[in-house]
Amino acid sequence: MKVVLYLAIVAAIATAALGDVSGGLLWGTCLCLNGNGVNVRRTPCGSVLGKVNKGSCFRYKIGREWCTLNGESYQFYFISYGTNGGWVAGNYLDVGEYFNCE
Repeated sequence: MKVVLYLAIVAAIATAALGDVSGGLLWGTCLCLNGNGVNVRRTPCGSVLGKVNKGSCFRYKIGREWCTLNGESYQFYFISYGTNGGWVAGNYLDVGEYFNCE
């Protein structure tokens, strides 16, 4: 009975945390793409390493930085991508469920 209650509480907390990435994030938080053809960059607003699509999920690696790209400000998040990680604009990310991440 205690295990079932514990799992229900964990699920409720995880579900409440899904969605917007604008709040504080912990290292390892699962971040999922909400658009297709989203650029993963070497640095915030830097060169493109690759493109990822909706539903792809990655771990947050601690790092947030604002920059301006084509006249618009974006907050970029550092994620586990490839060997060295990459940066994705926060407006293309949602907090996902733990089991969705690689």
